[in-house]
Amino acid sequence: MLLLLLYACGQPIAKSRTSPLDYAELSRNDGWYLRVHGDGSGSLTHRQYPHHHLEYPLQTFDLARVRAVAVPCHTTVDTGSCYHLTYYRSAADRILTCSCAPSAPLDEAMTTAIANMQTAVDNPSSERSCRMLRRVWLASR
Repeated sequence: MLLLLLYACGQPIAKSRTSPLDYAELSRNDGWYLRVHGDGSGSLTHRQYPHHHLEYPLQTFDLARVRAVAVPCHTTVDTGSCYHLTYYRSAADRILTCSCAPSAPLDEAMTTAIANMQTAVDNPSSERSCRMLRRVWLASR
């Protein structure tokens, strides 16, 4: 039994590509602002309604997908449908900025935020924020 325990302790530690301290900030020209943390939590707000925001629970988002866009930072020409992306990497204490990141992979994070709005409601004020932000989202579509 002791040998088995020693063998298990000698194995390399699996490293995650993202740390819980990492985060990404996504913003678009239409006013939406999404912040995704390394633990999968996040927050959503709109520029016109800064007092209305939603806080998402752990494991709602996948920061690894956002990181895949931030690291190479291939900018697009179409500035109307791109995101301004800022990614903080805690292991290197570095901020990566992409002024016009391609929208397709980041739209998935925004869609997840909109689809999971109800999971972010935990009190009456967040219920109001949820209704307000949902109205803004539907009006923009």
